[in-house]
Amino acid sequence: MVASSDSPFQSFTAAINQKFVKKELRIEGSDPVDLLITVDDSDSFYRADTSLKAVLAVPVENAGGEDAAAVEETKLLVFPMSTDYSHKHSTTYYFADVPQGVYVLKLRQRFKAKGCNSMVSFTVKAWKSSAGQITLQPGGPRALNLYQSQAEE
Repeated sequence: MVASSDSPFQSFTAAINQKFVKKELRIEGSDPVDLLITVDDSDSFYRADTSLKAVLAVPVENAGGEDAAAVEETKLLVFPMSTDYSHKHSTTYYFADVPQGVYVLKLRQRFKAKGCNSMVSFTVKAWKSSAGQITLQPGGPRALNLYQSQAEE
């Protein structure tokens, strides 16, 4: 899956026959994005949840000779800013300020037996990060409206 700041909604259906399935998510573009992932498990008996991990390529130190360009992949968990359970059989995860890169989206059904097949659909939507679009200016004394009650006078 590829997401960028102007990408439309992307819907996918994953058949989970083990306890989890992993999908690669690439975020392209120069600016960070806000990401909305909705997991719909209405066609499944077991509730599904998701996690997002960044795959970072870190150069390996003490690599000599031809292995000088060797890199080690490490995974860093990205936590959602909010999780919404308000819709029945659906969970929405909101991630803010996600930089470009390669991520692993892991869909998991923890309480299901390994041989049981189930279908889980999920939708990914990305847009330009809100943090880059607003500016907050500090207010001075003119911005404060002080009220004093008659008892305080």
